[in-house]
Amino acid sequence: MTSMIKAIRADNNVRSLSHAAIGAARQFMRRRFGAFVSISQDLVKEFLASGLRPDHSHRLPDGLDTQRFNGMTPPEVAALRTKLGLPEQQPIALLVGALDQRKNILWLAEHWVAQGAFGTGALLLVVCPQRRDEVEGVLSPRLAELACQHPELLRLRDFQANLATYYQCASVLVLPSVKEDLTNVVVEAMTRDLPRVAVRTSGSRELVVEKETGDTGSPGDFVEFGGAIRLCLSEGGHRTGDAARRITETRYASASVTDRNGATGAQLMAPRKRIMYVENGIDYGGAIICLRHLVRNLDRSRYEPMVITGFGDARYQEIAAEARWQHIPDRRIDVIAMKQALQARHWPDAVPGLRWLSNQVLARLDDLFNFLPSMAQTLWAVLRFKPDLIHVNNEPLCNRAAVIAGKLTGVPVVSHVRGDQRGSLLMHSMFRLPDYFIAVSRWVSESIGRIGVSEQRRTYIYDGIELDKLDTRADGAAFRRQCGIREDAFVVGLVGLIIPWKGQMLFLEAARRLVTDMPDAVFAIVGGTPDDFKPFEAELREIAALPELRGRVVFTGHIGGMAAVYNGLDVVLSASISPEPLGTMIIEAMTMARPVIAPDHGGAVEMIDDGITGLLFQAGSAPSLAENIARLHRDRGLGETLGLAARQHALKTFAVAEHVNQVQNV
Repeated sequence: MTSMIKAIRADNNVRSLSHAAIGAARQFMRRRFGAFVSISQDLVKEFLASGLRPDHSHRLPDGLDTQRFNGMTPPEVAALRTKLGLPEQQPIALLVGALDQRKNILWLAEHWVAQGAFGTGALLLVVCPQRRDEVEGVLSPRLAELACQHPELLRLRDFQANLATYYQCASVLVLPSVKEDLTNVVVEAMTRDLPRVAVRTSGSRELVVEKETGDTGSPGDFVEFGGAIRLCLSEGGHRTGDAARRITETRYASASVTDRNGATGAQLMAPRKRIMYVENGIDYGGAIICLRHLVRNLDRSRYEPMVITGFGDARYQEIAAEARWQHIPDRRIDVIAMKQALQARHWPDAVPGLRWLSNQVLARLDDLFNFLPSMAQTLWAVLRFKPDLIHVNNEPLCNRAAVIAGKLTGVPVVSHVRGDQRGSLLMHSMFRLPDYFIAVSRWVSESIGRIGVSEQRRTYIYDGIELDKLDTRADGAAFRRQCGIREDAFVVGLVGLIIPWKGQMLFLEAARRLVTDMPDAVFAIVGGTPDDFKPFEAELREIAALPELRGRVVFTGHIGGMAAVYNGLDVVLSASISPEPLGTMIIEAMTMARPVIAPDHGGAVEMIDDGITGLLFQAGSAPSLAENIARLHRDRGLGETLGLAARQHALKTFAVAEHVNQVQNV
């Protein structure tokens, strides 16, 4: 028999699972359950942090009767307020919660009085029971004292089970808690279509979406919290209340939650398809980012994912919190560096055929010390995991161990192709092995069609990004401070791994044409450098040190939290000299409403409508790139217009839900 267990309190129910003293017994009990259900996403994260497998953790909020809180006319609200002894016309901020420290009620009450209701003229109405764990009975007397001294700003009411009348009277709900679950108070307020203001913490982050269903403030920042209250009491705040009502009908209505409960139970009984994802890229870039978006949003009621990566540093280790993950190195000795060193030497040319022979020796070293161990480990992983499908996240040659393992075990293989295919005969021959191909753009699909992959064996699906997680309010000034860039500078940024075909050399050539006419411009090269291309980075730095560019070029290295980077750039560039298959950074920048300049080849042509959602320059042309940068420097309004149009297009075209749905259909 399969059982489920439900947790409702963040940082409480599952925290001790990893505790040495009592964790072992609870871990034993935990393995007896088929699934763990939590009411909030934060609890799901706690499950994962305690060692639970992602496919055993499910988010399922409590359901509410959304028909309890029907709207009232203004005269009805005024009559109800009179009945309750509340002012008829004064705005009312409702605070509902128990008197304990985590609810932070006294903090808000003291600042509310001291700041004159933050300039809103509103009454703070506190409805709360006294809790047994109230520290030394301090909170109640202090609140009563404040209410007595400032009755026009603060009033207290005893708690009652049916809060419907208070919701009907309120103008806004405030939740200053420093620690919260997926509280019913907020969901009930959403059902009543009340605007909400909360501290950004735990379950509140999940319920209050900035500028969409309410507003939030930083913990302990009463200035920001007060500003959020003013916003929610404005006309725009009422619109957030309308949006919140629609969300509760779909997410938290009792009937909807009951259906999902049944679906979760059915999921435990139904067999799921096992998908093994394999990623052997050159470094942490767009390919692995898009794969993580896919795996995180995969329908876990239908699919059980496992991810294998060739790299295993901290960025890849994060995958273990999202799915089964295994690091299988595909490079134990650096043959590529050896080949580069050999290419720079002249002695192999002294004897005819010696260079060819030397390259063959290195190739066999690569087979012996890199490919064969990787092949053996991958085959063993396939035999143990028993996947129904192997999904390689790049073209077949760099994932040949997984492709061959699939053929040996009879497991179908899908290859997710992310670039133009103009390689060797060996590369082309590997395209005969996978059963099906997903290209990241129409251009890439046509590329693999030219080497013999029929239309029946391929499709194209644009990459999907968790666009809602890109914070359009991220602090771009913080990025500038981190990189030593002036606040008033006009910053042009090329975003991507530092590898030759990404166009950093072309970017510096364009910068040299602009430095005189754009004295306020700073040119940022944003991204890390794979080990194989450290010499290329050194070459770029030599050029950046030339007198005309000195102090005008910034190398940021790898940076996490790209939202702040995009907001710190006035213009975002893709300058790839080889056609870019799609370009994750272009999607992200468009979503962040940044003006984007990209070359007129590859996937960028499918993503950008020139002059409407971005600008296209002649691929490989430094003068064309420079002219487009100068155009946005001259016309700042054009950049803003392009950015807004780009965001609307990105939200419609590159949503992760649509991407996942199409991949699952394949």
